[in-house]
Amino acid sequence: MFSVAIRMLVIAWLLVVVPCAVAQSPATPRTPTNLFGNAGFEDGREMWRMDRAGKTAAEFTVDDQDAGSGRRSARISIGTVAEWGVQFGQSFEAGPPGQTYTFAVLAKSTQGPVTVRLEVERRAQPWDRAGASPPLTVTSEGW
Repeated sequence: MFSVAIRMLVIAWLLVVVPCAVAQSPATPRTPTNLFGNAGFEDGREMWRMDRAGKTAAEFTVDDQDAGSGRRSARISIGTVAEWGVQFGQSFEAGPPGQTYTFAVLAKSTQGPVTVRLEVERRAQPWDRAGASPPLTVTSEGW
């Protein structure tokens, strides 16, 4: 009974709030620009790189076995981890200062839950972070 009441309350709230939010939103939302090249790996490994520390054992491949969107996805297989482990990404010029940027990925694990962090790092010394996520758990349940 309680869960039904909560659901009904949420539905009623959505019926009131969503139309009001839509009425107040701009008429034509702007599509965000993706700063990453080859973001969907449709061109294979082009523009992407993987770095590993010391004796870290890792492999970076692109295949068409499973994809969050498009036809391809990257597969990062990590065995032994040493020092800072694995860094995977791209290097490109920063966007204009004073702007807000959203960093998002589609990810899933192939062997149980895995804890990862998403970080935006300066590509030269002092190697500091422009932004970082808290630790995230990635599962095999889907993208």
